[in-house]
Amino acid sequence: MPFPYEIPLIAVLQKIVRDNYQGLAPDEKPCQKKAGLELDEAMGWEVNSNRGIPSRPSASIVARLQPEKWREDPKRSRKPKNNN
Repeated sequence: MPFPYEIPLIAVLQKIVRDNYQGLAPDEKPCQKKAGLELDEAMGWEVNSNRGIPSRPSASIVARLQPEKWREDPKRSRKPKNNN
């Protein structure tokens, strides 16, 4: 069933999810860099540098597409504050 308010970004995101996140083995982690670069290319967004790093908008969007089990716990990734 098509989404009633389909815009190009939504169609691209659906394709990226199908291509990069569906059918992964339980221990296989998806490649966010690849998905981000695919999003940049499909939307005509510029890559951050000639090193092939996805743009900030695509990196942010792809991070939210990632399955829950691979998302980092924000509490664990922060450095503890020095209370001295």
